[in-house]
Amino acid sequence: MTDTEQLSTAPPRRNPALPGGIWPTRNARMVTHAIDLCRTARHLGMVSGPSGIGKSAAASAAVKAATEADHEAHYIQFAITAGELKSGLVRIAKSIRASLHSSMSADEVLEALVWSIETWTPGGVLVLDEAQYMGDDLICAIRDLADELQARRRMPGIVMVGTPDLAARINGRIGARGRKFEPLRGRLGASVELTAP
Repeated sequence: MTDTEQLSTAPPRRNPALPGGIWPTRNARMVTHAIDLCRTARHLGMVSGPSGIGKSAAASAAVKAATEADHEAHYIQFAITAGELKSGLVRIAKSIRASLHSSMSADEVLEALVWSIETWTPGGVLVLDEAQYMGDDLICAIRDLADELQARRRMPGIVMVGTPDLAARINGRIGARGRKFEPLRGRLGASVELTAP
């Protein structure tokens, strides 16, 4: 399902407000704005909304635009099979070309991520799409990653993008996990919950 407000017969050839010539829907504008805000202000953020409303397309386009503007930017899409702690951290590390070896523990992979990301110039962004597939421990590890990078003053924007289940888990509306994510909620510089048009 897509937002159809203010659409012409063809996507705009050049729309400075939205990267990649994507349709300028309300949801696309909100996703790209949240990612750009987190990137420039070096915040941890979350974007959630129903499937099929263009979150992934807008997030991917925002990352591509940041890369084209010479910023370190990475778009990583999760799957059910890569949502647990170590496999998720390895997926991120491989995507950003962090130095890894096969016998590393999850803590060592997290440290390799810190070492790799702290070399980025300011204005970088890490977008973690389909984040509803991330396990609780992996979500907490992303918070730990952000904390460590903040302490070193090397924080890029980090944005988790997912379905409403992601926001419900983090905001404590699903299960008894609400207290577990309180520290994460307090660190979110941007949180956007989108609705279907």
